[in-house]
Amino acid sequence: MNKSRLQILLMLLFLSFSVISFAGQPEPLPVYLSNYSFSPDHSKTVLCRVMGDNVHQYTLSLTGPNADLFRLKANELFLSGRGRKYFKRSGRAAFSISFSSGNKTILEKSFTILKGSFAANKVIAHRGAWRNTGLPENSIASLQAAIGLGCAGSEFDIQSTADSILVINHDPKYQEMDIERSRYTDLLKFPLSNGEPLPTFGNYLKAGITQQKTRLIAEIKPSVIDKAHVLNLAKRVVEEVWRQQAQAWVVYISFDYEALKEVLRLDPSAITMYLNGDKSPEELKKDGIQGPDYHYNVYHKQEQWIGDAHRAGLSVNVWTVDTVPEMEYFLAQKVEYITTNEPENLFSLLPKPR
Repeated sequence: MNKSRLQILLMLLFLSFSVISFAGQPEPLPVYLSNYSFSPDHSKTVLCRVMGDNVHQYTLSLTGPNADLFRLKANELFLSGRGRKYFKRSGRAAFSISFSSGNKTILEKSFTILKGSFAANKVIAHRGAWRNTGLPENSIASLQAAIGLGCAGSEFDIQSTADSILVINHDPKYQEMDIERSRYTDLLKFPLSNGEPLPTFGNYLKAGITQQKTRLIAEIKPSVIDKAHVLNLAKRVVEEVWRQQAQAWVVYISFDYEALKEVLRLDPSAITMYLNGDKSPEELKKDGIQGPDYHYNVYHKQEQWIGDAHRAGLSVNVWTVDTVPEMEYFLAQKVEYITTNEPENLFSLLPKPR
């Protein structure tokens, strides 16, 4: 081997070791919080923990204008004295955490944390509060009506257009056009019955996080094209939730089990519930799904599943319950949530808040 070839070989070996050394420093991804809200009673204890496979290999520090509201001890977040005063008059705060190794900042992530909890009733408005208000379902107006009623959650459906715009609509077709094969500009030619444009997920989410009463129950719709499309949809929904720092508000639901597993891969602290009715509570628990969200007929056929879910520490939702006898039945079964097109009727059966 001549000298020049030996020099080239040694240089390549050096570069390879350099790349291996750099790659051997794993990025702390995914990085997430153990929870995105805290009880006022816990204002002097740990609010949440910064989570991630490699978090402990990095130095964590608070950054940004609200950094002095909090204290970090290792990966545990506490309120500072100023933070306790701040949260006496405010219900939320955004903050950032940087992850450093030596003198190098590897990553910076921003989060929003809420004080208090969402409405504690059992009412989930199916596609918003639309039937008794005359509003179009899955509109921002029907979401706002559900918030006005004080619903614990408002459910809505997310699909993707051919040009990758996430829109809110239940059926795969809108005005006889296949959503997944149509451009958003073409869908915009047909406004909703109240004059709203067909909502994008971004605008819907932006409207929903202006309040802290009603959770946003985001259904990731199956694709009419192929499995890859629904997994990509799940990824982009999670990305938009993170972009708007809306983790505290959003619950993910889907008929597609793999879509929910993709959500949990991207955000292990996400709340997910499964719709299709073909998995036992034990299976859901094993895969980290927080509970069954099944049609009422499933629970009539599998009467033990409500009890099994509760014994497993899971929450139970039932859909779509619109008659008073069915509402009364599931209230007696002590399910956590009831999804309905008649939220006003369900509220009339619940104890009045004190």
